[in-house]
Amino acid sequence: MTKEFFRVENVEAGYGDVQVLWGVNIDAQEGEIICIIGSNGAGKSTLLRCISGVIPAQSGRILMRGVDLSSATPDQVLASGIAHVPEGRRLFSGMSVKNNLLMGAYLRRDKRIRKDLDFVFNIFPILAKRMEQDAGTLSGGEQQMCAIARGIMSRPALLMIDELSLGLAPLVIEKLTKALLDVNRSDISILLVEQDVMTAFELACRGFVLESGRVTINGLTSDLVNDKTVREAYMGI
Repeated sequence: MTKEFFRVENVEAGYGDVQVLWGVNIDAQEGEIICIIGSNGAGKSTLLRCISGVIPAQSGRILMRGVDLSSATPDQVLASGIAHVPEGRRLFSGMSVKNNLLMGAYLRRDKRIRKDLDFVFNIFPILAKRMEQDAGTLSGGEQQMCAIARGIMSRPALLMIDELSLGLAPLVIEKLTKALLDVNRSDISILLVEQDVMTAFELACRGFVLESGRVTINGLTSDLVNDKTVREAYMGI
């Protein structure tokens, strides 16, 4: 029997006395792209922070290939195969693009780092041209590419991306979506948090709607795009 890939099971979390997530359940299969959509304040970023170990789960389980990560540190989560590209990119300003990428591989001791650098430079050719440039001086789109590439450098099984398209021009978003399809074809599953519903549905095969810290709807994106509630609340139709 194939071991389950990734599951969030009845997770509750928050900040101090303020609870944000209420019994959240999501799952992903190996090789899949899934998305989480929802309005500002719905708990999307909190969920990713909880999965990546930045904030603790108050209850519930986070399972990666059968291993419970609900009490794991960020380093342990990364070592398990989950990488987190945070909202706002969070690059190391003052460091070159290349060194930012190498920081993504800081836990690795294998000999394929050079090969993976070549891979991300193939996915994002502009980063090869900007290799020695201070990452803080990149354009918004280039910074997002660098942040995603840094996540890839950890050789994750699951890459979580928080707000892929935030503040970016449509042409840049189109380039990023095409690049992520290439990333996915390299055996990296993707969990995408996205306010732009059409971008999310274009990439993902399944989606979860998060409202006030609870998953209210989930299913195939081909079904969700025609769901009356989703269309009225998130697509303005």
